Amino acid sequence: FLDGLQQLDEGTAKALAQLKAGRLSLNGLQQLDEGTAKALAQLRGFLFLNGLQQLDEGTAKALAQLRGFLFLNGLQQLDEGTAKALAQFRGVAISLSGLQQLDEGTAKVLAQYKGDLSTTEEISKQIRKYK
Repeated sequence: FLDGLQQLDEGTAKALAQLKAGRLSLNGLQQLDEGTAKALAQLRGFLFLNGLQQLDEGTAKALAQLRGFLFLNGLQQLDEGTAKALAQFRGVAISLSGLQQLDEGTAKVLAQYKGDLSTTEEISKQIRKYK
């Protein structure tokens, strides 16, 4: 667990992703760029990024390459472009339990995700309408 880490560069992310721990907790990160996300996506296992409160489409697209479990419970909102990128997630499950609201377009996009999606009951109801 490296939850005290508040910044992470791409080189360090590559090294961390190569560890055989299978579990990487970086909940102290509040920002993540696309290059660093791409490096972290090489991890095989559980990636905890619950400190992120915002995620852009490019970074989401990079994280979608992760083969495992992705935890983004700090996100309270998600735009349609970012949701589209996350819907392409190649891993087992995504946790977005911090989402407070979704617009109709974003809910439709998340409904296309084929893996396990963990959200609040209210958000899950919105998404199920479009499955």
